Amino acid sequence: MRGQPCVHMRQEIKELQKRTGVTILFVTHDQQEAMSMSDRIVVMNHGKIEQQGTPKDIYRNPAYSFVADFVGKTNLISVQAEAGEGKLVWPAGGIRFSLPPGTR
Repeated sequence: MRGQPCVHMRQEIKELQKRTGVTILFVTHDQQEAMSMSDRIVVMNHGKIEQQGTPKDIYRNPAYSFVADFVGKTNLISVQAEAGEGKLVWPAGGIRFSLPPGTR
């Protein structure tokens, strides 16, 4: 479904869920549907869970490049980690960035 009928159907499903209070499992390949309709999202790649969380969490903090590509346009910069120093190095200029605590 595309266009206005699709938008209307999304609204109807969200309203039905709010009225009834039941859990609805909605499977889609459309990131706009997933981001606009869900309280929680599970992003899968070839049957493997890549990331799960709220739409806001996944959009702001994608765990992998696949997830970033799924939720929107990306501008990834290749970096190289320096072991033990907690730094990232951008090869095109030797610029060093400190890693935030808990970074994987």
